[in-house]
Amino acid sequence: MLNLTQRLCLTVSWVAISAASAPTLAADAGMQAWDRGSDLILTTPHGRFDRGTGAIVKSVCKQLHWNCLVAAGYRREHAPVNVNRPTEGVGLGPREERKTDRAAAVYAEYHDNWLSLGGPRARLYVEVHGNSRPQSQSHIEIATVGFTKPELRAIGAILVNRLAAGGLPANLKVMLEGIDRIYYRARSTKWFGILGHTRRGLHFEFPRALRSKSRRHRIVAYLTDTLPRIAHILR
Repeated sequence: MLNLTQRLCLTVSWVAISAASAPTLAADAGMQAWDRGSDLILTTPHGRFDRGTGAIVKSVCKQLHWNCLVAAGYRREHAPVNVNRPTEGVGLGPREERKTDRAAAVYAEYHDNWLSLGGPRARLYVEVHGNSRPQSQSHIEIATVGFTKPELRAIGAILVNRLAAGGLPANLKVMLEGIDRIYYRARSTKWFGILGHTRRGLHFEFPRALRSKSRRHRIVAYLTDTLPRIAHILR
């Protein structure tokens, strides 16, 4: 987590874009939240841009008694609002993302939903994402926040040993930050977004092929099986 001086430096380095000159948000952009009175939260900030993640999270939420949040339609190619942090830009480092009024407003709504779902007291917060990076298509990457080494080892064992439960390929690798070296570390979301406020967080990145309409049910089965097991060890 950044100290005050680092945060101020980042703020100065951001490029501000006026709301008047920026493209408007899509008319069908929106957020859906389900409060089940749980201390566990499952979300996807880019439910349409990260193909299939909105459908995946909704399907998992139908089976798990977790609080859930799905945001969709905010991130687009020409208007890449990040939702889970008050910036815009895809594939950029924390100092390269652009702070805009539009992004700040969307993040404020996302943060308010997170608060209403008990975010500060949540035992576990999980985000589901997808990527098309060629070098990341042979594995699942999970960025982490707030876990001890023993917890990370236990989580890693669950995620690896339960691949077959979801019908996922046996040769699919599971790479967990804190145990493995990963590419998608969610640095911006940790520095000035929602992961900077969570007690414990998991940020999943699933390969594109697994999120196709014909295969995404396997991710649903995998998450429905593994997430309760992970939550159990965090009691």
